Amino acid sequence: MHKRDTFQLPRKTSGVYPINSTLPLAKIIRSHVLQNFSFCENYQQGIIKDDDPEFLHQYRVTMRRIRAILSLHQSLFIPDQLKETNLAIKNLMQPTNLQRDLDVYLMQMEHYFNLVEHKHHQGLARFF
Repeated sequence: MHKRDTFQLPRKTSGVYPINSTLPLAKIIRSHVLQNFSFCENYQQGIIKDDDPEFLHQYRVTMRRIRAILSLHQSLFIPDQLKETNLAIKNLMQPTNLQRDLDVYLMQMEHYFNLVEHKHHQGLARFF
């Protein structure tokens, strides 16, 4: 069996970032964001392999989580750098939009077949 055939979703620890009173909040948040980026790198391997849509879903969820964290704590960061970072994250996510839409269509394929008469199934199969 090839190593690629046993690839699994990375395991995440708690979604709550630890607050350590000896560190400045900005450093804690930066560390948490960097940790989330490392998860995204692991998800990219699964996205490339393309045998489980969960990798793409988790990648996008994690990227949105990073954006939310930065937005919630924007007062701790330099505005220009924050704007640049958000733009970079948006640019990383943008190519995945169509792929996620297509994954959703494929996951709901049976539902679409149930919506149309049997005589149209061949055309719908060609669509998918």
